[in-house]
Amino acid sequence: MWSLWPQLRRLWAGVGTVTAGLLVTWLYSLLSEQPLPHSRVALQILDDYWPWLGATLLALTTLSVVAERAHRRHAGQPLPAISEYLPPHFRTWFYLAWLAAGLGLLVAFVYGIVRWRASTGTSEQAASQIHPIRSIAVLPLDNFSGDPKQEYFADGMTDELTTDLATISALRVISRGSVMRFKGENRPTTPEIAKLLNVDAVIEGSVARVGDKVRVTAQLIDAPADRHLWAKSYERDSRDVLALQDQVALAIAREINVELTPHEQERLANSRTVDPQAHDAYLKGRYYLNSPTEERVRKALAQFEQAIRVDPNFALPYSGVADAYFLGDSMYFRPTEVMPKAKTAAEKALQLDDTLAEAHMSLGAAKFQYDYDWPGAEEEFRRALALNPNYAFGHDQYGFFLALRGRLDDAVAESRIAIELDPLSALALTDSAIALTFQGKYEAAKEQARNALALDPNNWIGQWTLGWIDIEAGKFSEAVTELQKARVIDSTPAVLGRLGYAYAKSGERDKAGGHNYGAESDVFTAIRLVLPDCAYLSRSRRQKTRAGLF
Repeated sequence: MWSLWPQLRRLWAGVGTVTAGLLVTWLYSLLSEQPLPHSRVALQILDDYWPWLGATLLALTTLSVVAERAHRRHAGQPLPAISEYLPPHFRTWFYLAWLAAGLGLLVAFVYGIVRWRASTGTSEQAASQIHPIRSIAVLPLDNFSGDPKQEYFADGMTDELTTDLATISALRVISRGSVMRFKGENRPTTPEIAKLLNVDAVIEGSVARVGDKVRVTAQLIDAPADRHLWAKSYERDSRDVLALQDQVALAIAREINVELTPHEQERLANSRTVDPQAHDAYLKGRYYLNSPTEERVRKALAQFEQAIRVDPNFALPYSGVADAYFLGDSMYFRPTEVMPKAKTAAEKALQLDDTLAEAHMSLGAAKFQYDYDWPGAEEEFRRALALNPNYAFGHDQYGFFLALRGRLDDAVAESRIAIELDPLSALALTDSAIALTFQGKYEAAKEQARNALALDPNNWIGQWTLGWIDIEAGKFSEAVTELQKARVIDSTPAVLGRLGYAYAKSGERDKAGGHNYGAESDVFTAIRLVLPDCAYLSRSRRQKTRAGLF
């Protein structure tokens, strides 16, 4: 034991230096208006390991003294003052060093007590003292894996945590599309984000994947006050990543005192294991699908199919296949070829997991746009929204369906919910104009389309919608002007078709001849039977419009 003194002294110096550095970084960031770049890392390390750091410093100090004094006692030597253990050139600073070490231990101890109290209930009290939290947004999780190529994994974990929270009916959860606008270091302050999204609280955090381990750190922040209410880290094997997400969602729900239904509790408490390779391929597919181009949609399909090959009993990739086919059904693929595949994939996903809201929505879209089974489609839409009441795209598509069925008040209500859940979505705003136009509220409809263009000036669908509204209002010359602007953005068949129609109705038939309406799938024939003027409104499942092709 007495021979350990030199090694213990070196360990003490190393651990003490690391702890002091973390404390300085954290304290500086706490007091400074411009925190150090890695202060969040320091905060997380202190948050996770403060008991071990403090205990290690204390143990090394005590053990060092005991070891040396035992050595001298064993050798029959006198016991010197503690300062004599140090080299001569350190003795001058001995008492100062001990004072600094003591203060460091004291700060670590106090910080630990604060974190311990927060983890055992004070955060709940703080949250209730400020205001009830009934709306929340999960901001993009930072990638702490040390590899920029892992961004897809961080984004995927953000999506899946958002989806888990969105299934809680007592909580309003902002959709992925709006929160991803705040990805990166230069995002607005938390109160500004909260105002834009109209939420009570936000979740910030990070995800790290090292080897076979996945670690998620989440922080609950009172958004208007920018006050931290709770923080905790969770770690599991990659096979249990779905259970990890459910565990985080449950912890957040407990912290904000949200009451879960028995079904919600059961769903979040029972998660299957998943093959890490299959889950990884699935997340890559979603990553490609979230920014769709023809190339990325095809890459997404390849990743989903890879996930299915690795784990044929994993339901989520089948739902991804259905989404990919619907997203490109009239833009990149022939609808008559891919719609049956999309329907089959959605049915397979539900066979494996009937609780997937996205798969019910995909099946509903297939019944709506391909089978022309209106009652069956509505049943699937309603089932999807019952499973995930915060499914913004689900409310958007159900509203679209209701508008084409002539149930305009219900359609407006669904569109309003979609906008509340995804306030920065150009698609939700554009689609909300459909029912308003059918109600004859042309100016209100155009305002929604202009709001969509303000969010995304290169959104040809929003610009096209302005032209379509003018056509519905009988203002054909104005429609020509709007549709010409849409043509500058993108000369899709939808734009050319409506532009030719507007030219013809405005008396300029010579110009209309150069804008053929083109051909489209027979889905529009069925839709025309429902609402005679609505056929050209139907469009592919997420971003694209299959408009004006008659």
